[in-house]
Amino acid sequence: MANTLISLRVSDTLLKDTDEIIETEGYNSVQEFIRDSWRQKVEDYKMKKAMVELHKLYGSAKGKGKLATKKELNEFARKHFK
Repeated sequence: MANTLISLRVSDTLLKDTDEIIETEGYNSVQEFIRDSWRQKVEDYKMKKAMVELHKLYGSAKGKGKLATKKELNEFARKHFK
């Protein structure tokens, strides 16, 4: 897997706060902290998106006297939890 170099500017205050987190939380570098934070944000987004989809799936079966089918649940799991 190839990596892409990204350059960005941050305020001195944000960098100072980041340095404090790096020191207290045991990160080895700013890059490690940013990658970890970015991954966590992406995972949070995916989970939120999956919960909305699950709610829709549940809502489509609600009141019809049926639960989501195994096929529907498997498709949901395949789509959101690779």
